[in-house]
Amino acid sequence: MYEKKSTPLSEALRLLRIYSDISQGDMALNLNFQYNVLSQIESGRRGITLKTLDKYALFFDIKVKDITFFAEQIKDKKNIKKDIFNHIMQTIKEGI
Repeated sequence: MYEKKSTPLSEALRLLRIYSDISQGDMALNLNFQYNVLSQIESGRRGITLKTLDKYALFFDIKVKDITFFAEQIKDKKNIKKDIFNHIMQTIKEGI
């Protein structure tokens, strides 16, 4: 079975959802997708259409260009997940 590796754009969509503390199931319901379709989009096994980007942008109240910019940052900076994690941990420590 052929499995496509995630892309910076699919990773950006996944991270937007995760860092907003939304489950895949809830996100699928909000975007009117079947759960398996959302899973395929976020894992890079399904192409991402402009309509899909529009749905994400509307849901998160951002512009499509913000999503694509985030994807470019992921592409250009391999350690972005670590940086985001460190930022979150720092925020938590400051709140304690």
